[in-house]
Amino acid sequence: MVERTAELTEVNASLKEKNSILEKYKDITVGREHRVNDLKEKIKELEK
Repeated sequence: MVERTAELTEVNASLKEKNSILEKYKDITVGREHRVNDLKEKIKELEK
């Protein structure tokens, strides 16, 4: 029982770390997409 608890604690910590990395990646990519959309809008305005 103690071994299983230790194993689950370790797995949980690993998943939290991976989740943190994925959250950072998501923030970067979503921010990039917002910037691309802003630039597309600016291009349309300048073409008018």
